[in-house]
Amino acid sequence: MAASQWPVKVYIYDISKGLAKSISLPLLGKQIEGIWHTAVVIYDQEFFYGGSGIESCAPGHTVLGHPDTVIELGVTEVPCDIFMDHLKELSKTRFRCHDYNLMSHNCNTFTNDVAVFLTGRNIPRYVTDLPQDILNSPFGAMMKPFLDSMSVNPEGGHALFEPSSHDLTAQGSASSLSQAARPKASMSDTASGTGQETTAIPEAAMFTDDSVRQQINEMRSTFKAALQGREWKLLNEVIDYVSTANCLWSLGRDHIKLFGTLLHGNSLDTTLKVLVGRLLTLAVTHSGVVDMLRFDKKMSLMRMVSSADRLPPAVQVTLAKTLANCGSCKAGHEWLLNSTDWPIDSLVTNNKKIVCKNCIDWLLHEDSDLNSSAAALAYVLTRYKISEDVAMEIGTALIQLATKSFTHTVGEHILQSMHHCMAINSEVVDLASIMQLDLGKFASLSAKLKSLTKKIQDKMAPTS
Repeated sequence: MAASQWPVKVYIYDISKGLAKSISLPLLGKQIEGIWHTAVVIYDQEFFYGGSGIESCAPGHTVLGHPDTVIELGVTEVPCDIFMDHLKELSKTRFRCHDYNLMSHNCNTFTNDVAVFLTGRNIPRYVTDLPQDILNSPFGAMMKPFLDSMSVNPEGGHALFEPSSHDLTAQGSASSLSQAARPKASMSDTASGTGQETTAIPEAAMFTDDSVRQQINEMRSTFKAALQGREWKLLNEVIDYVSTANCLWSLGRDHIKLFGTLLHGNSLDTTLKVLVGRLLTLAVTHSGVVDMLRFDKKMSLMRMVSSADRLPPAVQVTLAKTLANCGSCKAGHEWLLNSTDWPIDSLVTNNKKIVCKNCIDWLLHEDSDLNSSAAALAYVLTRYKISEDVAMEIGTALIQLATKSFTHTVGEHILQSMHHCMAINSEVVDLASIMQLDLGKFASLSAKLKSLTKKIQDKMAPTS
């Protein structure tokens, strides 16, 4: 094993200590093998989630003792500091103390999420499916209100991160079994370099149209006839994933690879490819999928985007929206504009080159729908700090795009992005002045756009 790789294991504990196997048949009408608690073991530490949030300890050092089963998931190249940053982000979003629910969002949800992040592999389905198996029985349904108020929190671990005041309040109201066993915008710089302006980060431009699930289901026979058996199985799993709140399993690399195969292959016509692209756009609204893409060594999504110009404009629209959704969180934004080089075919490229090139091409495209999606992407890219060269490239394309007419929402994306680019690179202001940019048509759409227009015009006004 290379020095830069770390083994990943899953520890599985039966917190009933065999009791579930003995009494489950008369109570549930079926026999279950155990009541499972799981943890991920990596970097010589055991990580798990419970009613007290994300915790860790030395492997096997909780009150549960040694695990009943150990599963070797393989190795990961994710270093410890990156992993801890990931856990910290999870502790503030999906896996806060008060998010815990014994039956729907528990230790096994966390373990599976982290396992996919590190290795691309899910934990066994008999673990993640257990809560639903219990709730499907008359006894389980009757006990649900009681179970919803309980948590599994094995003693012996220590909290990794400081809980919020909301978490501290929520913890006090939850029962514990330990003895037996999408953030609000913050204030930030919108620009880097000289003359930067400090303001609230604008709300992300998100595309969350979930009607695509029904539309794909309505065309099941067409898809099934066009796809290989495994492709259809993977596509169905993606549909299940985006359709399930607090899904107990995560998408893997094979699912992401499938999108590239279907979008760039010849098995589907344009109509079906658009549906597949829209499904991808919806999938990346899940933070776990974005995290997986960030650490995907094969750069599956970036490879799809790098050859987007070979696809019909309607399909390119879905990729532009997918990138916009990816960039809606800061970690995703940093990934989109990462300048670390990696090989593609016989060339060397990086995420920043691919994303900026396509964003600019789409902004200047003759297709108005593609222009609109690209404006949303530009808006997302300029929400956080960007370099002067990116600001100049995107700002130049936005100035040209602003000569067209658009709806209020698209107009806001154009003006906000342009204003941010001007704050970062004064050459964007100079170019707009030289081209005698006229934004009057946007000012007439609303008071908000009128205010944005004035801010831009004030920047363009010659100083005495």
